[in-house]
Amino acid sequence: MVSNMAHKTRYADAAFAFFFDEENTLELEEITGVVSRIGVVIADDMTYYDIMLENDNRCFTVSTDVSRAAALTQPGDSVIIRVYPSTEDYILRAAEFENNSIK
Repeated sequence: MVSNMAHKTRYADAAFAFFFDEENTLELEEITGVVSRIGVVIADDMTYYDIMLENDNRCFTVSTDVSRAAALTQPGDSVIIRVYPSTEDYILRAAEFENNSIK
């Protein structure tokens, strides 16, 4: 189990990466898949959606600053997530998020 402090640090890091890359200097990795699980976290006055995809054990964190479509996403939706490079293999911060099931 991850402590509350670790969760707060992870979400603060996600917010930092969003502002740090104002000049789009980081190369993003694109992941396409179908949502298997989604959960909401409110931390530091921000709302984040933790999304897991079918056949992928990673957790993708999407803030509502990145995409409001994350709030409407549900299991079974087809999505595209572009993530910042990370040294973590499990938790990845989304730079961009698209839900292809919402049209």
